Amino acid sequence: MRTKVILTMAVLAASLTASAAVAKDTVTIDRLGGREVEIITASARDTASGLRVFGLVRRASGASLLPVTAHLDISAYDPDGHWAITVPTRLAALSPQRKDREPARYEATFPLLQRASVTRLQVRYAAKPHAMETGEVAR
Repeated sequence: MRTKVILTMAVLAASLTASAAVAKDTVTIDRLGGREVEIITASARDTASGLRVFGLVRRASGASLLPVTAHLDISAYDPDGHWAITVPTRLAALSPQRKDREPARYEATFPLLQRASVTRLQVRYAAKPHAMETGEVAR
């Protein structure tokens, strides 16, 4: 009986430790598509060159051709919930020449970030040009 109690306590301690480790490394990824685009998947992985965010996107059913300026803004937020940085990603694979709804890959790398320094990522579709492409100072 005493052996069962000790074994049960050891298993409980191990599971709590594993849960705490997983919770610390968890990054929430918000996918904000639109009427024109469906963001199917989004993942984040540490690489030698920084935090890599990647996934699949496709044209939404019934959507017309995407504007040439369409892109994804991938934003990272620090543990306090404050915006840290945004990287724009072109959607060349969903160009107006493509008539199908096949998924296309997207990816962006944040060179100075690692998963441990980010608690939330946001992948957001935008039909208008990115501020840096048009010379705007702010949107």
